[in-house]
Amino acid sequence: MNYKQNNPNYKMKNNTISVDAVYASVEEEFYHIDTDLPVTEGDHIGYDVEFENSVELVLNQDIYWSPIE
Repeated sequence: MNYKQNNPNYKMKNNTISVDAVYASVEEEFYHIDTDLPVTEGDHIGYDVEFENSVELVLNQDIYWSPIE
């Protein structure tokens, strides 16, 4: 899965099959850019955008992803 931080409409006109809202889980891997605090479980973080050959997670502009160590 590719992680993109961008506007959810960045590629939607090119072969988009589906778009699904994505929400934070109990794992602390998504953070608020302005505070560096983890996103609360259940808060909206972005969209899974499915194309013909890939799925990309497009994060909201105020969220970033940091893998769990």
